[in-house]
Amino acid sequence: ARIWDDLRETLTGGIKERFSLREIPSPDAVRSSVSALSSSFPEGIPHSHTVTALALQIFDDLAVLHQMQAHERFLLECACSLHDIGWKYGQKGHGKRSREMIVSDDTLPISITDRGMTGLVAAAHRGKARPESDSFFPLLTADQQKQVWMLASLIRVADGLDYLHLGSVTSVHCSAGTDKVIVETSVQRDASAEIQRALQKGDLFTQVFERTLVIR
Repeated sequence: ARIWDDLRETLTGGIKERFSLREIPSPDAVRSSVSALSSSFPEGIPHSHTVTALALQIFDDLAVLHQMQAHERFLLECACSLHDIGWKYGQKGHGKRSREMIVSDDTLPISITDRGMTGLVAAAHRGKARPESDSFFPLLTADQQKQVWMLASLIRVADGLDYLHLGSVTSVHCSAGTDKVIVETSVQRDASAEIQRALQKGDLFTQVFERTLVIR
């Protein structure tokens, strides 16, 4: 898509006025823009709120394991809030469309790199995650690529935990050992289907962190 060509040109030395930030926006300003963009698919907002809350709990509990900082946490928050906006045009291919909508929306006041990373993480929430196959991925630094992989693994687990969009899992508590990560869930109704789905989508988590994922 042309939007990705623009991003690549910018990161490799070209100048694209539409992607330049004249000032650094506050987190609240970004959240306001994210909220406005998420309203393009209002039916998905409750699910996105649940996924965001669960993903951030997992991020916080496993900070010692992933060693990412507040900036990466904020990118995860944005990606979770926007991961399903592509549903506006139907379920099929909605992950890819969410990514494209994130990158192309000029009202989203984050840097070019952050916009691309957020789009990659959002797109990875479903199917078989393959961020490395995206033409934007090689333009990221090695550290940024690693962050995309880790954030993608977290959004996949959180999305699985709200598989039925019922808010059955209300919170999680995670602990990391040398060979496994245990996720304890608090639920308000039977969440066996959601836990099973999260375990299936935890394939990337296991690969990235080299630990067995246990959810109960």
